Amino acid sequence: MAGAVQRLTERDAWLALGLIPEVGSATFYRLVQELGSAQAVLSAGEEALTRVPGISPQIAQTIASFPWQDALQRELRVVETRGLRLIRFGDEGYPELLAAVHGPPPILYLRGTLRPEDRVAVAIVGSRRASPYGSAVAEEISAALAQRGVTIVSGMARGIDAAAHRGALRAGGRTIAVLGCGLGVTYPPEHGELADQIAAQGALLSEFSIFTPPKPNHFPRRNRIISGL
Repeated sequence: MAGAVQRLTERDAWLALGLIPEVGSATFYRLVQELGSAQAVLSAGEEALTRVPGISPQIAQTIASFPWQDALQRELRVVETRGLRLIRFGDEGYPELLAAVHGPPPILYLRGTLRPEDRVAVAIVGSRRASPYGSAVAEEISAALAQRGVTIVSGMARGIDAAAHRGALRAGGRTIAVLGCGLGVTYPPEHGELADQIAAQGALLSEFSIFTPPKPNHFPRRNRIISGL
């Protein structure tokens, strides 16, 4: 294990640590701060991990026993195959406003592009069961803003979110979708074509590993990213 960690870059160690179940943003940063690096966390034994404040024996066991080498290699292969980009907290290109939110994602998965002009952005989100009138209004507002150079940020959900993205796309503007699942999962499933259009004219973003399915607790986490863009 120690030899495998020594061969890792700190960047890859961040990704490997983020793949371990039970390691959310708060736990991630606490571990790295206390032990000095993600490499040190991956090479630590259960006893050392439990000395970190807030790390229970159960979490320590999960971290120490997780087969992160195999998981990391699989993740990196899929990232390369799908033409994705990984942005680590602190990297050039990590969204400046997002870095200031509570518990910013250690790693962002990106499909598409982020540009400096995306700093001028408005989030438009709303009901998944929107009325036709509500969807039409959201699309028109989004289109009007996009025509003026404002990037539209939303969550690619059914209803208002999808209408907001479509308005920006129709106007030839930029739009960013922040997902509550990994970039290898299309959710909702009928939005595959919309996802392709967003990636071509903006970006798809997620903090979750590539094939992470959508779960109810993912969406509040997703919303903090939307607020930070």
